[in-house]
Amino acid sequence: MQVSTGALIARDPFGPRSGGCVLAVPNGSYRVWATVVDVSDDGIPEPRQAYLSVAIGDGQPALLGSADELLVPPVPSFGAFTGTDHGLLAVHDAAVEDSVLATRTEAVDRGLWAPDIGPGYANVSLDPASGANIVVSGSGWGDGGFPVLATYDRDDRPVAVHVDFGVIGDHPDDQPGLMRKLARRLGFGRRA
Repeated sequence: MQVSTGALIARDPFGPRSGGCVLAVPNGSYRVWATVVDVSDDGIPEPRQAYLSVAIGDGQPALLGSADELLVPPVPSFGAFTGTDHGLLAVHDAAVEDSVLATRTEAVDRGLWAPDIGPGYANVSLDPASGANIVVSGSGWGDGGFPVLATYDRDDRPVAVHVDFGVIGDHPDDQPGLMRKLARRLGFGRRA
């Protein structure tokens, strides 16, 4: 994913921009990936996207924490959070206007079924001249609100941001231990 304006947004690709999470990141071309897990309990594979992630640094991830410090002002009171009403989540350069996205809706829809990436994912060019593109992924269980986390290296520099679709983790009533358990499961220390 190409970022040339110092900010990326994680958002519903077909919803209002106001529901997105805008993060300050260095300009560059970033690797985007989805972590997919099998949630079946009957032996029939049931893959679900658990995280949509964007690498924003070169360091080795060592710590897991909130992405709140990366938020672009004005910072919302609820912190780094995003959501979708369409079962999809996208990341792209935050400067891309909704009017540009509106002209590429059909391309995004077609891209979600393209055989080169796999169903449920799309990487669509928005502006060939600038290299701007949008990367879209299914959002785990579908619609909802999702925290945005970040991994940091041992020197506390951000390495990647991750939209957590809530597929892996504790029961929603047990939220206080979620970050600690997730960090342990991923093999990271917990950021203070």
